[in-house]
Amino acid sequence: MSILILGANGMLGSAFVAKRSLLEKFFSPIFFAYHSKPKKSREKNICSVMFDATDPLSLQILLSEINPEIIVNCAAMTIVEDCEENPDLAYKINAEFPGILAEWTAKHGKKLIHYSTDAVFDGKNPPVDGYTEIDKVHPLNLYAKSKLKGEQLVLKIDPNALVLRTNIIGIRGRKPYPLVEWILRTLAAGRKVTSFTDVVFAPLFIEDIVKLTIEALRENLYGLYNLNAKNRISKYRFAKLLAKEFGYDSNLVLPVKSGLVLSIPRPQKTYLNSLVFARKIKISLPMVNQGVTHLHQSIKSDKFRL
Repeated sequence: MSILILGANGMLGSAFVAKRSLLEKFFSPIFFAYHSKPKKSREKNICSVMFDATDPLSLQILLSEINPEIIVNCAAMTIVEDCEENPDLAYKINAEFPGILAEWTAKHGKKLIHYSTDAVFDGKNPPVDGYTEIDKVHPLNLYAKSKLKGEQLVLKIDPNALVLRTNIIGIRGRKPYPLVEWILRTLAAGRKVTSFTDVVFAPLFIEDIVKLTIEALRENLYGLYNLNAKNRISKYRFAKLLAKEFGYDSNLVLPVKSGLVLSIPRPQKTYLNSLVFARKIKISLPMVNQGVTHLHQSIKSDKFRL
């Protein structure tokens, strides 16, 4: 069964590349699609291709040529500031592009997995156990609004698609650094890190998301599911956890309120209730600290580099 991973040079997509040996147990051939010209793979059942999320015609040509049974869309415009500055591009990549994918999979009877975000909620008054799939959404910024539109289009066009709302732990290896990488690089340089005491989330390590996505495919899940860690944590405590795991001075982590720093509105408490997903695939979701440990192990094994 063939599989296409779109956005293989992004943070989540690169985790699929890192776990290609796991993918090979279930899929063949495997197509990794990059925004820029990729290096040719020497591995037998792995092919590297290019794609442009803003060019529907070239995308249709690519899909027709490789005809994948499964499409995993990791491509997204995720930098909040960039989305505010380029709203048309944000909607094109985060909403229109997954909608086009859904049209193709619905027409040809293929499977689409699309990732959304916990930021579709405003985080002002979350349920005690976290937001569920049926709770009312209220995105606060353009990034979140474009991602919400994307998940709505996918599910409307292709009811057999799978949409996973999540929040990830990972590193990119280039600027602008994601949260985890910024914290680790700052601590490694011996500089202070200010981190929010009033922002609470439940992120998953990106390679764990890959494994859970494969399990969801094996169970043939479709529809909308939350996919978060089993527990939640403030970003301040999360930074402290990173410092401890990686052996940095935790006294460099300083508490601060988010309202004193952020210019673009972001949700404060967006932890999701993922019990439905966990029950469907009969698995216990990882704790946040387990995700941090898995990240450290991956860095030490040279899958990622700081």
